[in-house]
Amino acid sequence: MNINDLPFLPVVYLNKLAEFMAEENIQVDYILRDCGISNAILHNPEAFLSVYQVRAIVSHYLGLTGQSFAGVRYGQRMDLMTHGLFGYVFITRLPFRELMTNIFHYLQVRLPLLVLELKQEPDYIALRLSYKQPLFEIEAFITQAFLSSLYTLTSLVTKHISLHFQEHTLSHGQGLHELLPVPIEINSAYNEIRLYAVEHQHHLATVKTTQPDPFYEHGLVVKMRAYILTKSDEAVSAEDVAQYLNMSVRTLRRRLADIGMSFNEIRLQVRMQAAQRYLKSS
Repeated sequence: MNINDLPFLPVVYLNKLAEFMAEENIQVDYILRDCGISNAILHNPEAFLSVYQVRAIVSHYLGLTGQSFAGVRYGQRMDLMTHGLFGYVFITRLPFRELMTNIFHYLQVRLPLLVLELKQEPDYIALRLSYKQPLFEIEAFITQAFLSSLYTLTSLVTKHISLHFQEHTLSHGQGLHELLPVPIEINSAYNEIRLYAVEHQHHLATVKTTQPDPFYEHGLVVKMRAYILTKSDEAVSAEDVAQYLNMSVRTLRRRLADIGMSFNEIRLQVRMQAAQRYLKSS
């Protein structure tokens, strides 16, 4: 079978791209018609776009958009619901490493032509991205979108992140810090995102820790989010969460600060995501 005929992306990703296009007054119906694709595909939640269809749609879009770093901007719209991870992430009680491993395996099945490698080091976890077949003119867009989406998702748990791009997927980073406020390496050997166990000084630095599980604090945030979500219609306080987690408020705030997070920030994010889910389902 020709690689262009293979299923590549679930149609939900096209729907998210259509929302993004609409903000620039670019009509996805026009692009689909020009590519010889029926717009009925937008309304089939079980449909997959083929490699040919993705290449045609993205190439047309890139020829029309005036956005810089269009792939990055699109990727930031791909949230937990787009990836089908909303419920799982918020109800899980797994340690952070195990959670990341399960998400990794899920994405491998959901996105069959992507090659995802999970690399676990003592001080960081890296998710590395490549492809089973070259994507040619759209590879930079897809890579930027996927890694920036992973940044958006993982920044819910930690701020200690770095992004690494091969030169052909991101040629420069001028002005990119406003969109991705983390260390970014260009001309890297791999396309990957790294999640650090503790605050890192530089992506090449070695961080030593005496904790048996240096990612324990990340798991704390996952549990905290799950608890707040179950109380999304109540005024949950830091005292309530601390009591649920069996610790003092001071300890809770200190441990969140250690990974660059705050209670108020997390509570606001959970409430906003719960509200968005309600609006989309009502």
